[in-house]
Amino acid sequence: MGFFDRFRKPEPKPEPNKSVPLSPERREPPPFTPQYLASEASLPPRDLAESHEGPRTILFPQLLFGKLVQFEGGPIVNGFEHTIIGKSSDLNPELESLLFSSCVPKEAGLVSSVTDWKKHPWYNKGGIVFRKTILYKGQPYIVCAKVNGTSESGEADDRARDYTQAKMIAIPAKDWSISVIPQLDQLLDPRATTSRNDQMESLECSTKKLDESLPDGWFDLTVQDWIKQVLSGRPVSIQDWETSHQTSLQKIYFALLCLPESVAREISFGVGIPKMEGQFRMAKGVAAHTDVRKIGASWKQPAGIQPALAEEYLLQLKQRMTNVKTPREMMRAVETMPSEITRQVRKAIFGN
Repeated sequence: MGFFDRFRKPEPKPEPNKSVPLSPERREPPPFTPQYLASEASLPPRDLAESHEGPRTILFPQLLFGKLVQFEGGPIVNGFEHTIIGKSSDLNPELESLLFSSCVPKEAGLVSSVTDWKKHPWYNKGGIVFRKTILYKGQPYIVCAKVNGTSESGEADDRARDYTQAKMIAIPAKDWSISVIPQLDQLLDPRATTSRNDQMESLECSTKKLDESLPDGWFDLTVQDWIKQVLSGRPVSIQDWETSHQTSLQKIYFALLCLPESVAREISFGVGIPKMEGQFRMAKGVAAHTDVRKIGASWKQPAGIQPALAEEYLLQLKQRMTNVKTPREMMRAVETMPSEITRQVRKAIFGN
């Protein structure tokens, strides 16, 4: 078994002539894996587009998974096994169970062994961060998680056996904001605690980033590449062992700002993913195995992908961003796209 194979839980073989059962809200593009099918869902439109809102504060119920430690930064409590070690007081037990099963690494099919964490490029530097959609009582919820490995003998000791820490958050899809994306790396700190706490406060996240100035050069080649490749309608992965999660999430954020809001809200993504095989629509991490992927400086694509729409879309974007100064202004600029191009973008990405 190769190194990267250790990160992957074996897939059960489907029964003959049986497809994965999906709810009416799910979509099933051919190139995507069963894990992807649990990562995205069609979302109903919001009553008011976020591009026309003012700043607001989002409250995320949270769930903390891992092991208790003897003191901050120290070794684990002897004999303590992985379990839920903290949660918000207002987290519904049913949602808690669903959040756990969709985000804990082994349960979600992201890793199969905690013994290989030290070989992960972002060991103790961010681990895995992702965003996906789940259905809870028939309603779409956005869930985000950060999963990391750390040493059982203390955070500063990389010689001992590793264990997994994870922090997960969930919110109704109607309350999600694209502005959360560049804040995820800091928001989701899965640091271990000394005692279980079932009365944790929900995490607060402001959307005021949408009204802050965009940095010079934000619409760079990386952002443009993300846009072009996502328009292929296939899962996209970038193999990159060096870029920080903060930078990677920022680039994904900038790319999604440039897509129609109703499209951007539905797209799943992950960074630090050990083996990228189509679990998320946008993925950056250790090993790229999707048919649309970037390894080094080269993009690889299957035959038949037509770049014309992507080139036209980028041209339309550039014509509209001359006076754009903030993310919210960029979202409004995208709204001025010809309706036919917007329709084609949605069809190219989602097939509907």
